[in-house]
Amino acid sequence: MVPDGTFTLTSGTPESRQPRRDRDGAVCLDIDIDGDGVIRRVSLADTTSPMDGLTLIAMNGRQVWPGFVDAHAHIDKCHTWGRAPNPDGTLLGARAAAKRDRLETWHYDEVYRRMDFALRTAFAHGTIAVRTHLDSQEGRTEPCLSAFLALRSDWASRVVLQGTLTLGAAKLAGPWGDSVADWAAENGLRLGPVVYDGPEGKALLDRAFDLAETRGLELDFHVDETDDAAADGLTRIADTVLARGFNGRVLCSHACSLARRTEAQAERTIAKVHAAGIGIVSLPMTNLYLQDRNPISTPRWRGITLLRELKRAGVAVALAGDNVRDAFHPYGDHDLVDVFRDAVRLGHLDLPIGDWPRAVTSTPAGMLGLAGRSCIAAGARADLVIFEGRDYTEVLARHGRGRIVIRAGRGISPELPDYRELD
Repeated sequence: MVPDGTFTLTSGTPESRQPRRDRDGAVCLDIDIDGDGVIRRVSLADTTSPMDGLTLIAMNGRQVWPGFVDAHAHIDKCHTWGRAPNPDGTLLGARAAAKRDRLETWHYDEVYRRMDFALRTAFAHGTIAVRTHLDSQEGRTEPCLSAFLALRSDWASRVVLQGTLTLGAAKLAGPWGDSVADWAAENGLRLGPVVYDGPEGKALLDRAFDLAETRGLELDFHVDETDDAAADGLTRIADTVLARGFNGRVLCSHACSLARRTEAQAERTIAKVHAAGIGIVSLPMTNLYLQDRNPISTPRWRGITLLRELKRAGVAVALAGDNVRDAFHPYGDHDLVDVFRDAVRLGHLDLPIGDWPRAVTSTPAGMLGLAGRSCIAAGARADLVIFEGRDYTEVLARHGRGRIVIRAGRGISPELPDYRELD
């Protein structure tokens, strides 16, 4: 059983046969994989005979997904909660705790160890690509940039690792902004402004786009991570893309305040985002934890952006892991099944689930320039995840436990790393 939208049937499939689907839209398929780990044929179940020389393995209706793609992580900060917890659970508290911890304890070996731990965990869960943000304020690029570049090389055969140099948009002014943009260009990274509201907003955005355009960089924004309905950085970014005819790839993450605006305001913004070709990355676990946090009251909203409305308008929408066991979010395990399960429950992405699994597979792959790497189609590498569960209720009820991770057509058995390694 393969999620809708994550596969392409091989040409020649009998058109008269209707696919066998479950109530959530997953399709029953046969998948032929050759000895080189390449998918040779994808066909409706029981419509073809096994290709010559292949061994028949019965899946008994298990779900099979493409490998996962995490479009927004912060593995530079991960696994620091034990020594740098968030004192009040707010975004401001998280920033202060992370800054103190960085100044006191981060050095190359320490950062490399935590980032490698994160990648080993993601790999064991079935992730094939990760884009991580790297804090890049003045005086704070090292040791993370050096550790990232080493890890990108060390992990090249197992996980595609991409990076974004991230800092407040106002800090891109002056020579430091040029230095950050130059490093991004020299090392194949992206530029990641964090956009806040303010009267200087247009000038700051223009500066970010100028830096990106002159160096051919992609832009990967943090924007509107707030419950303030007046926050509207997403619209300003879309307006800037349209006004400048910017033809680079643009992603915007969070966009929480979009869900606090009026229906008419939201519709106008979504239309502009679609016209500008901007991809939206939602981070349900971290935003649920931080948004609407108050020590004496229960939160009144869920913190996530307008997932259904954006997707319905044709906007590419991905779900990603964001922070793991740090001051911004003390939970998580670099597992996109966990992220997807929470998004389904928080955003009511069910009845039916349909093609929402694309949000952790083929959609973020396209956003990261990896189209074809997270799909089930003839000619694609067989990087798959096989679950014991046969439908979504079984897969998600047990957090996707019992999965078999397939890389280039072969099962791998990586163990999750032990937290004691980080002591």
